Amino acid sequence: MRYLLSLIAAKSSKPVGSLVLLLSAIALFTSPAQAEGSRELTSSGGDRPFLEYRSSSSVYLGGIPRRNIISVYAKANETINLGSSAIGVNGARILYRQPNGTSGTCDGTTGGLIPNIAAETAGPFHPTANPAPNAFTPCIILVTAATQGIWQIEFESPGKGTSDPAPINATAPWSTQGNGDSWVTAWDVTVRDSSSGIAQPGRAFANYLSLNMGNNGRSLSSKVYIQTVDGYGYTIDMNGIDPFGFAFFANNKGFRSTATGNPIYRSLQFTGANPGTMPSGYSIHFPNSPDDSANRNFTHKIFFNTTNTPNTPNGGPDTTMPPSAISASGSTWLFQNPVVPPMPSNLTFTGVEGTSGAAGTSPLGGNFTFTSTAPSAYSIVIDLNGDGVYGNTGSVNGVSITDRYILGTAVAGPNTVFWDGKDQNGVTVPASANVITAVIRQYAGEIHFPFLDPENNPRGLIIERVKDPGTATAPRFQVFYDDRFNSGANDNSLCASGEGSTNCYGTPPSPRQAVDGTADSTNGAHAWTNNFGDIRGMDTWAYYPSAASQTISGFVIREADLSVTKTDNLTVIAPGSTLTYTITVRNSGPSDAIGATFRDTMPTQLTNATWTCTASSGSSCGTASGTGNIDTTVNLLNGGTLTYTVTGVVSTTATGVISNTATILRPNDVNDPTDQGRTGAGNNSATDTTTITTPTTNVLGRKSVRFLTDTDNSNSVTVGDEVEYTIAYSNLAPTATSDAINFVIDESLPIQLTYVPGSATITATAGNNIALAPGYNGTGAITTLVTGTSSANSSTLRVQDTVTIRLRATINSANNGNSIDNQAIATFRTPTSATSNTIVTDADSAGATSNPPSVGNFFSQVTDDGVNTGNGASTADDDRTSIRVNAIPNLRLVKRITALNGTTYTDVIDDPADPNDNSSLNWTSSYLIGRTGKNLTAADTVPVKPGDSLEYTIYFLSDGTAAAQNVTLCDLIPTNTTFLSNVFNSSTPKDSGTSTGDFGLRLTIDTATVYLSNADDTPDRGRYYAPGTSAPCGNNGTSVIAPNGAVTVRLNTIPNATTRGTPNSFGFIRFRARVN
Repeated sequence: MRYLLSLIAAKSSKPVGSLVLLLSAIALFTSPAQAEGSRELTSSGGDRPFLEYRSSSSVYLGGIPRRNIISVYAKANETINLGSSAIGVNGARILYRQPNGTSGTCDGTTGGLIPNIAAETAGPFHPTANPAPNAFTPCIILVTAATQGIWQIEFESPGKGTSDPAPINATAPWSTQGNGDSWVTAWDVTVRDSSSGIAQPGRAFANYLSLNMGNNGRSLSSKVYIQTVDGYGYTIDMNGIDPFGFAFFANNKGFRSTATGNPIYRSLQFTGANPGTMPSGYSIHFPNSPDDSANRNFTHKIFFNTTNTPNTPNGGPDTTMPPSAISASGSTWLFQNPVVPPMPSNLTFTGVEGTSGAAGTSPLGGNFTFTSTAPSAYSIVIDLNGDGVYGNTGSVNGVSITDRYILGTAVAGPNTVFWDGKDQNGVTVPASANVITAVIRQYAGEIHFPFLDPENNPRGLIIERVKDPGTATAPRFQVFYDDRFNSGANDNSLCASGEGSTNCYGTPPSPRQAVDGTADSTNGAHAWTNNFGDIRGMDTWAYYPSAASQTISGFVIREADLSVTKTDNLTVIAPGSTLTYTITVRNSGPSDAIGATFRDTMPTQLTNATWTCTASSGSSCGTASGTGNIDTTVNLLNGGTLTYTVTGVVSTTATGVISNTATILRPNDVNDPTDQGRTGAGNNSATDTTTITTPTTNVLGRKSVRFLTDTDNSNSVTVGDEVEYTIAYSNLAPTATSDAINFVIDESLPIQLTYVPGSATITATAGNNIALAPGYNGTGAITTLVTGTSSANSSTLRVQDTVTIRLRATINSANNGNSIDNQAIATFRTPTSATSNTIVTDADSAGATSNPPSVGNFFSQVTDDGVNTGNGASTADDDRTSIRVNAIPNLRLVKRITALNGTTYTDVIDDPADPNDNSSLNWTSSYLIGRTGKNLTAADTVPVKPGDSLEYTIYFLSDGTAAAQNVTLCDLIPTNTTFLSNVFNSSTPKDSGTSTGDFGLRLTIDTATVYLSNADDTPDRGRYYAPGTSAPCGNNGTSVIAPNGAVTVRLNTIPNATTRGTPNSFGFIRFRARVN
């Protein structure tokens, strides 16, 4: 349960001073108690607080009367001893009401006057219990069994007006009161045993005290004891505060939210002129209002003395009082034993949109839930930086983050608490992989000290908890407050000087907030100066905690900056044309977006819409393809992308503008900084608009050719070499507004070139449906109409489409050194015309500037040959593509693994990446046996392990236009193997009858086989080079270091093959190596 102490200032013709409330140790009340009243309020020095009793219309904020009711509990056979410095002056009386409501007065005729400070100090006279000579004669009331209970006492002032007293020191003599005084200088309420006369301290209390210091610039040092409704005890030391007229009271909530009735746990900026009024949306439970048990609004009781009951070392109210008693105002609570704070349980966290263990960054946040066994205050501390320390500051992705405290009020049963995704200083917590945990505590003995319009509190507050159940360890002088300024929040938080332009003044406390419980009030805490408290409500509170309950599992903070772009790369399009949208969805992180929603509703002008989706690694489309509208759930990793390709045909009757919007929406509990509301705001939506216009094509063709393969390594273009043609047709906006349909490309190679079967490939803009013609053999149409589609829209070169075809050809003739010319032809029409159009390719140098090219480079072309063929009068777009050929030797090499551990491989495997093993060359049929080890086919595997023996075979074929001369073949021994030097020692015939030593090489030319030695022993044609030695394996036989060794074979002159099997134009060398 929660409780509060308050100090409210009255306004006079003089400036209103600071209003402060302070706590002190119970040791302050250990002097012998012979009185209860003004003597206790002045016993600690400082200046005197005068008890107000003004006119009934004189009130403080909230309608608190500026007059006092002092309550006292008395039992049967006890006496109530009353005294006042004002009794009898101008008819001033002491009024009292019995528990049953019967009223009575003391008018001074039978005692009750406190004539001076000495009498005040001595207390009420009793012949045996207090026979002090300066003791005053009290007005005595005998309590009977019928009147046992709580009596209410009022001390009238002589004038009952609005005047202020002259300030005096607390221990200074004071003057006899005058007729116009609206205050009482000294007053006393003492309960005695009627038989022994022994005083019974700890009986007198008040819900509030209306006091007056006479002016500003005074020092209030009074000390009192506060009993909370749930039995906790606190001492309050005023600590020299400088108030003027003020009301001092305690309750359990401080400043409340009007909407919820719960404490807001911070200070408030008031509105209006000094002293200000409570801003809209906030309230406080004033002490002149009755306790409200249903809504848990309680005023605590201010006691002036502590008990002298044995075995009560912490003091406090008289423990012999009952838990409650009757008064003229009804029953009220009295002595209570402190209750144990409830223990929270079942603390969990769920994102605000329902995801367990995850929340989006602010403003999404999430909800803590927990169970409480009873209503109480609670605090939740969130370890936002994930370092396992609750309440500190750390770095999260480079941002300084302070752990968050959330304070509130729990009900019995389930509770839900919202967290807004921000740290203690209002900084948004960035998304990260940190697992965040939290602890929760519940409290009892809660007490607040809301000071209304307290300009200055330079020494701070001293608050000590002196009575608790002892079930937890908590600092006795621990206090809490929160005076932070939440810039831009418009929440009536406190703006200090230099922090803004409106209501920004004064020097705030340091630190600015202490909701983390780090404030120790032993020497004063929560101090402010330079009128920081002016026109404000300043709240300080304390309470007693339960043990902590940590979350069982943590949660993570997520944010994904999703975006979408969409384009058809067109500004205009014709009816009947194919339209293709490219949509890119991106997650710029930092979190993954699992379960995002992607939507695209197709415009009505687009018919037969189909779509496909591809995802980057780890991300997924949900559905990979479909027709019509798109509405699907997708997964986007941080940095991931999805690419949608949407294709449709513009209706032949369409007019106006085609507008299409794609939208990506974040998953639940994953914030998107540009679309927090999941509406598709910002870059989460992309719209493409295209104007529908009269159909026009802009088909252009280009053709280039490059020297692809130097088969004979002659560094020149010769017969047997390969060239590669690139044919590109495009239909580009803005000139093009219509698709080109029935688009067919004819590519007939000249007779000097032989098409490499299967080498033609086609690439095109995504969604294009132009396809290669099946069975193309180097002549005629290389593309064809798409099977199964109507001629109206098949094989379409859409607006902004480009289709590129590449094909290889082998040079079979030098053409006597003349150019070999070639040109492709495209035929097509528009969707709205039956007329066929023809566009031939124009020669394209592809950046080349000279001939002949080196291998891999393009042939330079003539810009304009002066002959216009097919594309109208233009001389710049119809030139034929040409090459020239040299006659040179050529040697082809193919390497295979032909045996493993003596087991021969007889596979014939074509390596698509190696043009030298093509069956179309002049190799003898099935000559190239062995495996590549590249897994080109299911059989193309060579499973080896250390110690295995591999047999390598290098096949050679001379197929140039001339014999290959002075040929030396060199092969580096593969790494991780060791050359086997003696595997052919017993094989014959030898290459030279004079050779000796080991024989590790085999040479077969055509059908003749010899075995070569490893030594450099001419005329033997073979040689082995040891690892790390120089071998003639560089370009043109230059020496290079052979790291793992090398073998060479001098083949000398090899005649060129003119047909398959030309004698001595082919053969192989062979050696073996052991796997290391």
